[in-house]
Amino acid sequence: MGYAKEFFISFIFFTISSFVVLYIIYNDYNSEQELYLQKTLQDESKLFFVVKESLIVLSDVLFKERINQSEIKRVFARRDRKRLYELLKDDYADLKQLGLRQLHFHLPNMQSFLRFHRPKKYGDSLKGVRSGIELVIQTKKAVHCFEEGRIFNGFRNIYPIFYKNRYIGSVEISFSPYAIARLMQHYFPNAFYGLVLKKDVVDKKLFSDEKRNYLSIPNSKYYWDKVSFEKNRLTPEEKKILDEVIAKYDIQKSNAFAIKHKYVVITLPIQNCVGRYVGDFIILHPSKYLLKHFYLFVKYALISLLLLTFISIMLLLYLKQIRNNMLALEKAALKDPLTKIANRRAYKYFIKSLDQKQKYGIIYCDIDFFKRINDTYGHDKGDEILQKVAKTLSRFIRKDDLLARWGGEEFLMVLPNIGLEDVKNRAEKMRQAIENISKDLPVSCSFGVTVCEDPTHIEECIKRADEALYSAKKRGRNRVEVI
Repeated sequence: MGYAKEFFISFIFFTISSFVVLYIIYNDYNSEQELYLQKTLQDESKLFFVVKESLIVLSDVLFKERINQSEIKRVFARRDRKRLYELLKDDYADLKQLGLRQLHFHLPNMQSFLRFHRPKKYGDSLKGVRSGIELVIQTKKAVHCFEEGRIFNGFRNIYPIFYKNRYIGSVEISFSPYAIARLMQHYFPNAFYGLVLKKDVVDKKLFSDEKRNYLSIPNSKYYWDKVSFEKNRLTPEEKKILDEVIAKYDIQKSNAFAIKHKYVVITLPIQNCVGRYVGDFIILHPSKYLLKHFYLFVKYALISLLLLTFISIMLLLYLKQIRNNMLALEKAALKDPLTKIANRRAYKYFIKSLDQKQKYGIIYCDIDFFKRINDTYGHDKGDEILQKVAKTLSRFIRKDDLLARWGGEEFLMVLPNIGLEDVKNRAEKMRQAIENISKDLPVSCSFGVTVCEDPTHIEECIKRADEALYSAKKRGRNRVEVI
């Protein structure tokens, strides 16, 4: 008897046995339903926790890699609101696509300094409004919690900022409920996820002109968070179900309700930074289990298999999402923060993908007399020159080429599938273009050029290009030398 046939017989036996058992215990349907509801509640609770933790990790990385930097802290310490906004506005715009709602700087006296979501609203005191900020001031440690604010609610990550060993204020990176809902919907795409908050909590803190961010619920002491509610397409029946559950049931504890034999409504209570109940994360699940409970019992074995498959797929999707997040963070770490081009770490990844059958042009570039520029005009001017040179070199770089900042004032270019003469001509055009990047002081670069016939020895080729660069420096600078 073949393995396939044995498997088939075992499967049929298991299915029939399950049907008999489930039919016998059919009268215990209500208890089985309760087990199902609790399982759904547990799964959603775990997923909710995992998603929140992943956003905390993302927030920690953003704070460490982008905000907790000397330039940002220096500008914040100077209370230069306009400059601080200019430095981080692009990051804020990008991260809004991931669900970032607030990027908010606060002063040590709990005064709002800069809201990226409302830049023109600042100077108001947050005392008695934002207990999370008070905790940061007291402990000088990061705080992660949910809290309502004067404009939006959010899952907040608040960090103390120190400059020259002095506490200069704090910053919060806050994600909207919809950011969590959107991630959870990757795993349960047909589910509704929304947030309700107690009206007295919202009304006490909210700016009077910001109530448009909430929707009132009939016969209830709660508001819907408007964005998370309207991003979901609810049928009139589903909306009515949610309104009735919120108005009639005790939602101040985790619970799962079976509604009309086809929906599961889950409530996950939300506490603020000091542990007080302020609202609920509400989940509405269409449920085939409740709608076709008899057939699910009949096909118990199959459902068990599907559940295992489902859980495996969910885990696979979850791990894939984590990997994608890590790749995105790793990609961000491959750029030089000043010039916005690749760094040495990016080069290491690049050479791993080299086509061993191609030849590669190598261009080694160095800014002439760069130390003199720094000493004479200051490091800010030096940084400006570095940025302009990088931008100019980028104009001559193709999609498959690599341009990396190699050292302080050195740049390395690796150009696939190009001959020596073309590499030399490309370098010459770069040299000529760089001569025109600054009107107030002369800027030039020296170039060393070579071609690498065997990519397995690319490090030796780079050394040759370095020797050519040395020759260009020795022979008067502002020239291209080839080896």
